[in-house]
Amino acid sequence: MELELLKDILIIMSLCFLLVAIVVFIRFFVTIRKTALDVNNMLPKIEEGVDEAKKTIIEVRTSLTPKLENLIATINSNVENTGEKISFTLQDISELAQEGKQSVRVAKESLQSSLENIDNLVYKMEEITSNVEQNTGSVLDVIGRIANPLKDIVKVVSAPINITKNATSRFTRAVGKAASAFKEKIIVGKDKKEE
Repeated sequence: MELELLKDILIIMSLCFLLVAIVVFIRFFVTIRKTALDVNNMLPKIEEGVDEAKKTIIEVRTSLTPKLENLIATINSNVENTGEKISFTLQDISELAQEGKQSVRVAKESLQSSLENIDNLVYKMEEITSNVEQNTGSVLDVIGRIANPLKDIVKVVSAPINITKNATSRFTRAVGKAASAFKEKIIVGKDKKEE
């Protein structure tokens, strides 16, 4: 009877553990799927930022190269000219520097946006790792909670069985001793009658 009860309890506990494991796995799968969708949504933004930065750098190079060539040609042609020519050349240098600063600022903003998207991607990956660790901890905690009461149940069920075995063993030994003593008395009585 006790063994049947123990078997039923073990089956129920196993089903509970299986149910908890399924729930944890479903939560983990939903978290992974949601994070994957977020990552997929962020990837186009990152690619867009990188493409914009490349485009800006190409535009800067394309626009500055001819101006630099013209500037060098102007400087070469006006080395021996008056101070007015030098003033115009310096003004061209200043305007060229301003355009370069503006282009570099635009490229920097595009790269900054891409870096922010990359930071968000890293944060999502850290969130995945944290969720995996939490779900693993939950499963181990559930296993521990199931295992401890199960040990106590086994001890409680085993105790009466052990007591019954010990009592049966003692009773068997007592019956054996009584039978031996009774047999000896019969033999002694028979010997006396024969005398």
